[in-house]
Amino acid sequence: MSLFKSSVMIALLTATKAVSAAQLLELPPNNIRQQLVKQFGDAKGFLTMKSLSRRRNVKQTATDCPGTPFLWKIVETDSGKHVGFGLGTMHLPPGLVLTEEAYISIINAVEDSCNIYGEINLLDPTVTAEIQECMAPLEENAATIADIPDDDVRAAYEAKLMEVVTMGPDDDALVDSLYQALLQLPLLVVEQFIVYSNTPEYEEYLLQTFAGMPPEALDVALLSLGRVAGGVEEVSTQCDVLKGLYPTPEELDVSSLLLVLNQTLSDQITSYKCGDIENFVALQESLYSSTFEENSEFEDIILDDRNEQMAAAIAEILETSDERVLFAFGNAHWLLGDKSLSILLNDYGYSLEHVPAYGKDDAEDLSNERCGVRFNAENGVFELIEANSTNSHVQKNSTSNASGSSAPTPNLSQSPGTSPVSSDKSEMPPQNSSSTYKAWVSSFLFAMSYIFLSNW
Repeated sequence: MSLFKSSVMIALLTATKAVSAAQLLELPPNNIRQQLVKQFGDAKGFLTMKSLSRRRNVKQTATDCPGTPFLWKIVETDSGKHVGFGLGTMHLPPGLVLTEEAYISIINAVEDSCNIYGEINLLDPTVTAEIQECMAPLEENAATIADIPDDDVRAAYEAKLMEVVTMGPDDDALVDSLYQALLQLPLLVVEQFIVYSNTPEYEEYLLQTFAGMPPEALDVALLSLGRVAGGVEEVSTQCDVLKGLYPTPEELDVSSLLLVLNQTLSDQITSYKCGDIENFVALQESLYSSTFEENSEFEDIILDDRNEQMAAAIAEILETSDERVLFAFGNAHWLLGDKSLSILLNDYGYSLEHVPAYGKDDAEDLSNERCGVRFNAENGVFELIEANSTNSHVQKNSTSNASGSSAPTPNLSQSPGTSPVSSDKSEMPPQNSSSTYKAWVSSFLFAMSYIFLSNW
């Protein structure tokens, strides 16, 4: 299984066990080495403990780069009119992948737009329900660790998984419960955990998940600021992608499974956070070629076909919109291949102009009234003022969004919540909270914060 396939998933939150956050904090300390020895025997338990210790001692290096966003103006080629924005995202928490300067530029573009479109609208309950329905049979037939045919590789996965779960709750019984439950999950989900645990930059977010507060991806945070939000793809398109990602027991490749044990997202995170387009493209082309070397059909499904649909949808939306619109898709869609959005949009009369920084003075700061919405403080959403407002073209998979309040202080380490666009959004949104410990026990398939290899 390639890093691409091991990192891509759409997640659903399913809880099979709940422990309150307060109760979790009161649990006694866990003797990690004792637990490892109990599971794997003295030698393997000791080696796993040493591996965990080394990983936790890895220091994150400071980002010595400009930290510019992957942000473009969308311009009508003939008239030169600025009609919208394209934003390349990573499907990871904004505090992980953005500098404060990049975040402010993105928020200024948000202020200068009305509607915000993602690949699909992850805030729409109908969309999430359809994806749950699509995923159910895939998960049921998916391979698990028990299906790995090689004994040594299977043992390596079991040891690595124990390393991951011991990063979380300090309680022997709960660690064992989580470990046993994760063994039953699709191998794709287990591989996702492994890749994240190999990524030092992601550690705090992985621990957040253990604490019942799974982080929110950049895409979802931006959708929550849309006036209103929408999606350009049908759920069926995403389901076609998922069908190629969940291996059955018969499809397992032992050599690829071994590679996953040491894979990390660190290089991709650094490239994205630095705004390094050239390095990003090089990294993704290498990943792309190795992933699709023997599967051109899936290549079309995962990128080319989707890009053609996205470009057509963007053009249709721009033609009917009276105000600027922001499109936030995985970064690879804008930059990679002969059918990237940057190329395909030319056929519709639009071009992209890279914006290293978008200042407050550059934005019109469109009012809610101009966007045809009002913020409902009672339910925390933007609502269309009337059906024939400037937002009447919003597609059927759109919804009014925004919830909660603006953040008190800028803090890039927090997971984003949502805030009304009319408030000061130069500050990072607040961290999500949860009163219950929702066990990623039955899945880290967490409520529609889909994590498409982060860039796709």
